[in-house]
Amino acid sequence: NNICIVGPLPPPVYGMSAVNAFMAEKMSSNGQVVKTINTSLPSLKRRWWDRLPRFKVFIKSWMALRRELECKRTSLVYMSLSGGYGLLGEALLAITVKHAGVDLVVHHHGYSYVDRVFIPLRLFLISCPSDTGHIVLCSKMGNQLHNLYPRISKICVLRNAAFLVDPLKVILPVSLKRIGYLSNLSTDKGI
Repeated sequence: NNICIVGPLPPPVYGMSAVNAFMAEKMSSNGQVVKTINTSLPSLKRRWWDRLPRFKVFIKSWMALRRELECKRTSLVYMSLSGGYGLLGEALLAITVKHAGVDLVVHHHGYSYVDRVFIPLRLFLISCPSDTGHIVLCSKMGNQLHNLYPRISKICVLRNAAFLVDPLKVILPVSLKRIGYLSNLSTDKGI
């Protein structure tokens, strides 16, 4: 059966989009049929007016997911989660998966809702099938999520180090002038 990956894919290239691309490639190389639904915005700018296209992206993603699930070929949906209010749009996607009776695995990429209850994540979790699997960056993150949101019970730790590539195989563009912000690095995240 097919696997459907829902989340941002490059471009632009950043942590979550690179992980999603890696997961799609890895699943495909293991013989799985992988369908991707790209939720990327054209820019990483964080101003509110740069994020207005997000609504359109979620509607298109929702329609694509509905079409994919109506074909009855997909047995698993892998979804990367936003750290903020994008979770509300992702809740609509989760409801669609739940209604179709398909397994769901969500990948938590950040800590923005780990140290306090965040209502959009709570709404997202209510929208998910009860047996949803949760991929987290470290055991501490998994424990904190479970303590704040008891619905999170099926937890798998997958450190970011699993996605590192051999630096000798990376071909850098000649015009590289700077390397962007690398987030909050820690040993718990696998780096």
